Amino acid sequence: KITICFCRGTCLSLLNQFLDFSMKKESNPVKVYISYSRNDSEYKKELLEHLEELAERKDYLEIYHDGKLLPGQDWDIELRKNLGESQVVLFLLSPAFVNSKYANEVETRMAMDMNRRGEAIITPVLLMPTDFTSLPFNRFQAVPKDEGPVATSKNRERTWKQVIKELLPLFEYIHDGSIEIKRRQAETSRRDVSGWEKEISDAKKKLETGDIENAIGLLTIVSKATDPDIYRR
Repeated sequence: KITICFCRGTCLSLLNQFLDFSMKKESNPVKVYISYSRNDSEYKKELLEHLEELAERKDYLEIYHDGKLLPGQDWDIELRKNLGESQVVLFLLSPAFVNSKYANEVETRMAMDMNRRGEAIITPVLLMPTDFTSLPFNRFQAVPKDEGPVATSKNRERTWKQVIKELLPLFEYIHDGSIEIKRRQAETSRRDVSGWEKEISDAKKKLETGDIENAIGLLTIVSKATDPDIYRR
């Protein structure tokens, strides 16, 4: 009984992953990664509050930052993974950011490599007056353009709204496909479940009737052809 329950749970998990991907593929949210110095956590929080309305539309914007790390997760692996999956990288610029070893040696290098391959767009966000001419993304247009850095603004709320106003067209163009962001090569061979709807449907029916062995057999075939990671598990 324990073995059967475990197999059923495994089967349900695999089935849900395939169905979940099908739904996500239709919604296609814009994936945003926020890189910042821990010294600027207050500003990151303010930015998230202003992005909240967009982020609540799960089919539109998906935001990742280190505040989403779960207990026990390897933070370096998780940050690299989510940065690698992002389409827009926001660098929150301040003197502390310029002096951040991780932001410069890991996140900046990864983001620049992705940008060169057409996999991500880098946008600096000016938190404080900062000389970032030494950083490799110094040629990219920063926001806000005219309001000045957020910290020195006479009206901080208005400046944050201007930041969102300037970012919004970028999000819109990526979301509707006007700006094409290439997928990482590692992802292109995964999870293309088109053409396997019948097998997935049959697996669901077999699972519902208790035919665990044949349900797992079908999902094994689908996963081997579409998602090596699921197949290995």
